[in-house]
Amino acid sequence: MLGPGHAGSGDCQSGVMGGRERIPPTAPFPSPSHGWTSHSRVPQPPAVMQTALQINRARLPVAACCIAILLSVSSCAEREGVRSYTAEDLSVPRAAPLNDPPPAAEPGVAWFFKMQGSPESVDGNKDAFGEVVGSLQFDEEGTPSWDVPEGWTQSEGNQFRYATLTRDGSDPPLELTISRLAAPDPTADEYLKLNIDRWRGQVGLEPYPQENWRQNAIEAGEFREPDQTNGDFYLVILEGTGGDGQPEKMLAAIVPRPAGGDGDDASQSGADRVPEGAEPVYSTPEEWQTAPLRTFQLAHWSSGEDTDQADISVSSAGGGLQANIARWRRQIGLNPDGRDAQAVSEVTVDEYPALRVELTGAEESIIAIIVPGRTEQWFFKLQGTTAAVEAERERFDAFVESIHFE
Repeated sequence: MLGPGHAGSGDCQSGVMGGRERIPPTAPFPSPSHGWTSHSRVPQPPAVMQTALQINRARLPVAACCIAILLSVSSCAEREGVRSYTAEDLSVPRAAPLNDPPPAAEPGVAWFFKMQGSPESVDGNKDAFGEVVGSLQFDEEGTPSWDVPEGWTQSEGNQFRYATLTRDGSDPPLELTISRLAAPDPTADEYLKLNIDRWRGQVGLEPYPQENWRQNAIEAGEFREPDQTNGDFYLVILEGTGGDGQPEKMLAAIVPRPAGGDGDDASQSGADRVPEGAEPVYSTPEEWQTAPLRTFQLAHWSSGEDTDQADISVSSAGGGLQANIARWRRQIGLNPDGRDAQAVSEVTVDEYPALRVELTGAEESIIAIIVPGRTEQWFFKLQGTTAAVEAERERFDAFVESIHFE
């Protein structure tokens, strides 16, 4: 378990992203350590599936808290007796291994987390929903794991579900279901609408009209895009009626894992990529203040004033260049399919070929460095108001210059 480092009193502070041990289900959940420490990666168990994305390998309570805040929970309750669960092969047997064909030829995958029931029961268990989604992580081979909250029981899935969590003593049973579906692009507008409209039907609501459905859903408080607070998943909140005519509420999260290997990475040669198991080491300026980890981040700092603030983060994920740029464009209000207001250039980070992406929206900007690895991509990202990003540009460039992989 790793925790964020604390700013030192000198000019710079150093950080090391270390490997993380997989905790067996019977082991006690560890407390966060203070300060970055160096570890070697522990060999991971066989994968249930292979995908290119790796999400928040640092398992921290703050991730669940961020989600709880988004669900209008005023505070994050202290977690008691959390059990750590690593998913085993709960899927229906297939004729061929899940890693055949190779990952580059596989479609993307979307993971769905859904809780549905009476408004009272769902509202009373928002913390548990946030705890599960906030603790989600994937190992290097794509095997998912999450925390099972106290008072919930994990059971195996079936041909429709990957796994099911049930609230102990609930009547009728309150379930949090986990499922996955292959998708050519799980971030595509039509794919998201298709699934959300399907859920709307389950609570007696009509599908969204096609025109401006995304903006209408956001304004209605029913859909939240991935952003600096929400992390790299889509949050859905729906209220309607069930089949019995009684009020019904649904909380759902869509976690997209786009397919990799689309041919637009910074490096075409595996020899030119960061080796598997290597971790970035870097120096950060004293002006950057360590900030709580948000969902899927491995390190996070902030700088500037509350109204003119920039966030700097380190993360590791998969997906092609255009898929990641489209996601970032959405975060700052740009057309995800456009090419305006952006610049992409080739750079070098610790002798490895990399890409530098700069995006400028109406109010916010992003500067991101993408360093391809053999099994993942590393992202070093500066985001905030355009004025704050410009104020941090030189310090961010010095930070990138200091990065090397060990």
